[in-house]
Amino acid sequence: MELGVQNGTATLTSFVDGNASIYFSSGGGIIGGFAHQNVHNAAVQFVTEATKFLNVMSRVNDFPLPIIGNISFYALTDKGVLTITANEKQLQDKKAAIWPLYYLGQNVITQLRTISPG
Repeated sequence: MELGVQNGTATLTSFVDGNASIYFSSGGGIIGGFAHQNVHNAAVQFVTEATKFLNVMSRVNDFPLPIIGNISFYALTDKGVLTITANEKQLQDKKAAIWPLYYLGQNVITQLRTISPG
């Protein structure tokens, strides 16, 4: 999940093995989520939910950064990388079909923040 934010981009990575990290284009991030059960559980739930939306995603070869206020979701599959982008406000208001994925991604971010010392 890639978020277009005021000072650049935040990139959340989550994997089926429960690993998750977040990286900020301005520098830094939170890595090593696999070592924490709360992050592991949130990441697995996020990735599992993502499989339900593969049919509405499009195959992509380029990875442009989302503009401020947009969220891009990427899924690495055996058919290549699939993506879908939505407006964050529509996701928050549950008006975009993929809104459940947004909230589960936000939960991964929340869980990563609980393990961050800063």
